[in-house]
Amino acid sequence: MYLKSLWLQHFRVFPQKTLQFKSQVSVIVAPNATGKSTVLEAIYLLATVKSSRAQRIEEMISFGQELAYVKAKVTTDLPNSDSESMGGLDELQLGLLLNRGEVAGRRTHKLHFSINENKRLRADFLGNFLAVSFGPEDMRLIEGSPSRRRAYLDNVLVQVDREYDLALKQYEQTLRRRNKLLSQIKDGEQSSRSLTFWDMSLIKHGELIQLKRRQLTEF
Repeated sequence: MYLKSLWLQHFRVFPQKTLQFKSQVSVIVAPNATGKSTVLEAIYLLATVKSSRAQRIEEMISFGQELAYVKAKVTTDLPNSDSESMGGLDELQLGLLLNRGEVAGRRTHKLHFSINENKRLRADFLGNFLAVSFGPEDMRLIEGSPSRRRAYLDNVLVQVDREYDLALKQYEQTLRRRNKLLSQIKDGEQSSRSLTFWDMSLIKHGELIQLKRRQLTEF
């Protein structure tokens, strides 16, 4: 599996940029503040649908623009119904459309996915291209908080394990709702008995998350 080309439009500092990767090993050399980190961010976004730098989708869209695009051609030996055979390897065109949550006055999802120009769900998009990012800040994996180490494992597992990705999303949603409920119980607006459902949901999804993380670290 390797990256053949990358095309960016209104993605951070690039009004439009095309990069061709003719070797399986590439080195990007450029002056400071010209977009080297942005290229790496776009590659990582295609693999994980998460930014390695931004907290919000809007931060990756160029100032004054409504939309941004990230597209890439990749070769892979992973089975995919959308792929086209290229000399023993399959070729895919992966695409991401980023927006600020509203297009032409209508609310919409901030991230849209496509494979070979066909719209796809997030779950179908993940896993077609794999990437590992390592930067100076990752040295804090050793001495930093446990949440940093958990996030690192999460970013690996969501690329290759759809069951884990779903469990993680359900766990995070449940945790937010349970915390809101705890606040309502404290204010006397809800009974403590209403926690039972959310506690069981946390246990169910948390057990799977714990199991998958343990399997990854043992591997």
